[in-house]
Amino acid sequence: MWVVVRNCESHDSIEQENELDGLALTRRTVMALLGAGGVAAVASGSATASHGGGSSATTWNENQDANNYDLLNLHSLDTEHVHASAREAEVIVWRDDNDVYHADGQDGEVASGEDFVSVTQSALDSLTSGRTWKETVRVVSPGETDRSDEIFVPSYTVFDVAAPIVITAGDDFIPIKSQDTEHVEIPRFRLQGSVDWGIFCKSVKDLHIGDVRMDLQGSGLGVRVDASGDNGRSEDVRIDSVFIERADNHGVETRGVDRLQVGRVLGKNVSGCTLLLNETGDATVGDIMEYSPNPPGTTDYATFRTTYQQGRVTADNIVSHQADRGLHIHGGSGEIAINNVYIANPRGKGAVLNGCPNTILNGGVIKNCNGEAIDVYTIDDPSTNPEERADGIKVTNMRIYDDRDDPQQTEAIDEGGNAQNNQYVDNDLRDGGTNELIRLASPTTVVRDNVGAGVSEGTVTLTSGSSPAARVKGVDSFGDVTLDLRAKPVSPPSSAMGWDHRFEWDGSQWDLIIEWTTDPGQDMDLDYIVDRPQANLGRYP
Repeated sequence: MWVVVRNCESHDSIEQENELDGLALTRRTVMALLGAGGVAAVASGSATASHGGGSSATTWNENQDANNYDLLNLHSLDTEHVHASAREAEVIVWRDDNDVYHADGQDGEVASGEDFVSVTQSALDSLTSGRTWKETVRVVSPGETDRSDEIFVPSYTVFDVAAPIVITAGDDFIPIKSQDTEHVEIPRFRLQGSVDWGIFCKSVKDLHIGDVRMDLQGSGLGVRVDASGDNGRSEDVRIDSVFIERADNHGVETRGVDRLQVGRVLGKNVSGCTLLLNETGDATVGDIMEYSPNPPGTTDYATFRTTYQQGRVTADNIVSHQADRGLHIHGGSGEIAINNVYIANPRGKGAVLNGCPNTILNGGVIKNCNGEAIDVYTIDDPSTNPEERADGIKVTNMRIYDDRDDPQQTEAIDEGGNAQNNQYVDNDLRDGGTNELIRLASPTTVVRDNVGAGVSEGTVTLTSGSSPAARVKGVDSFGDVTLDLRAKPVSPPSSAMGWDHRFEWDGSQWDLIIEWTTDPGQDMDLDYIVDRPQANLGRYP
């Protein structure tokens, strides 16, 4: 059973939904819903509305919808007989005791029959032709179908599926489709069964998808919005909340969308991405969460992935447990800001930033990866494909580590290929890699103020009576770099001491030279981290 508690302004409502409860209604109930329009308009149950324990009770059509009323004990409503209010619905689709589906409008019956899909489509087709205002069809009883026909939602339509739909037709099926339309709303949709796509919208404008929950039983993709219709790219798309379970493909995918707003997407045992954005620009994303210890098929995707973006994408929070990867920003996806991540125990790398210029990873935790925690690279020559270069990437405020008994995380940050002008600053990288903590490919990369790591780090012994007191060879192999030192004694001597340092280029590498200014008369160990703050002026090597 799902139990959802919502707060709407000053009124609380409780909606109880049984996934396969076989609920049936009567025509009297449905006509009451159409006429009075509220959850209180339920013929087979009563809602006591007395205050202070009085004996009076509301009639079935009193204080409907709790709109501007104070029904303090709305929780006593018998919600087992209807899934949602039918407020402002032009047509209601419902099922009677004989498993016959009905579509009833305010002027009477629109359609009836044992085929849920055809009755529902008739309800949608019965709305005012050529309208430029929205009209609503609401499904208030559970539906079941073994047909592979889709339900097409036309323009200026609110299609509210408040009761669960069960699919028994097989994989080759799209329950809800809308193509070359505008001003479509799907406030709620509950689905259980095998499908190709749960909701498929092509070349749509002003689309709003509300609260969606799907158990795809090892099949298909949850929600896809793309540009494959006759009217080109989709525009102005809003998706509030999607929960996808047991999907063999992606949870939510967009391709060719301008202006997208996503509230949250939750994926459980998803073989593809929980959220995938392809060729999508001007997008804001709230929360992306995945827990996939047992995906139904082979998986090689991240919880959140962007591919060939037009840029201008922000994501607030990514929480990823046991996915293949937590984050993958693919080639050509630039100008992306990720505010916070928590990526734990991926099957592979933690985050992949592949040729995504001007991208920011602004904080969070990555732990217990199998491979690199963060992999930054560009394959192509940045001079020939500037839009696909790893240039201007910033990773900051991250805690990266592996606390397993047998660590498999090889690097905290691994930079490769044609990377340039990136920054790795203010991160805690202790226990972050078995090979290296930070591996760099470019002399232009800024590395500074990280806990546990720099371009070089370690402990060196300053030898009393020696000049220099210590030399650390090869702290950086790039000649055109700016180097700085952070250092502290492991155990300060009891006598006066002082030391200074310089960096010396030997023709092929930089060495760190440490000299005594005041020799304490005994050896001293020194922990050091060499940073690279860089005097970058924007030249490309």
